[in-house]
Amino acid sequence: MIVQEKRLDLGYISLAYKEWGEESDELPVVFFHGWLDNANSFDLIIPELKRDRKYLAFDLAGHGQSDHRPEGQLYHFLDGVADIRRVFNVLGLERAIVVGHSLGAALLSAFSAVYPELVEKVFLIEAVGPIASEEKDFARQLKDSVDKQIIGTGNNMVLYPSLEIMAKARQKGIGGLGYSASMALVERSSKAKDEGFEWSSDSRLRLPSAMRLSELQIEGLLTKITSPLKIIIAEKSLIPSPMLKKRLTYFSDFQISELPGGHHLHMEESSSLVAEELDAFIQSDTSTSTGIGL
Repeated sequence: MIVQEKRLDLGYISLAYKEWGEESDELPVVFFHGWLDNANSFDLIIPELKRDRKYLAFDLAGHGQSDHRPEGQLYHFLDGVADIRRVFNVLGLERAIVVGHSLGAALLSAFSAVYPELVEKVFLIEAVGPIASEEKDFARQLKDSVDKQIIGTGNNMVLYPSLEIMAKARQKGIGGLGYSASMALVERSSKAKDEGFEWSSDSRLRLPSAMRLSELQIEGLLTKITSPLKIIIAEKSLIPSPMLKKRLTYFSDFQISELPGGHHLHMEESSSLVAEELDAFIQSDTSTSTGIGL
């Protein structure tokens, strides 16, 4: 499939995205990546899908080639949900199939709960809802976030002499990555400087959240998902098993598959397996899905 690079003006920021496929009567499939990743996350699986519809993979705000949020603003989880709603509005999407990995999957969990009328099906990779915090920890969470805002992160000041060295540094990040997958992300999240390369992603993405949702709030969201739901979990998943088991109880109908690999399994050894699972889910005439326990 031919891929095109495009941008979408949301009014307050512009998001970069990659588009595969051609105009079709079939519903489009919209992809959102994980934290500090970018749209290249889906380069291996999208070309393996049937060529009967359009596929759109976005760089989230502050990631990849998308704009950073304006000065003085941070990257609160709920703002990401609003961004996705604006994407649907600006593109004129009345309904779509949504696919997310990690942070993208967490955002789509919330989005699918709040806007079920816009979501035909939801496919989550390595996340079922966002990270939760205990209400009693709120003061500590807020202080940590404000303190870090004042200190600043300075991550964008790091210069790497080559993309290869940058990719090796990215391999040490959360979830672990093989070199090829790391390089795929680096190629879209770097910018050339006179003396080397630096990250194009916003350093504010690394600041701790000022507030996280409680597990009760997350339960209130996830129980509102009514679209057919498919969950992909890695054998070496980063999702704590007790949390996963608890959150699966929030759904009455779902499908779940455990596949070989780690957190970025869709970019590495299980990319073809993830593509097969996704393609079958997209093409299925699914009005309800089946709960399968791990």
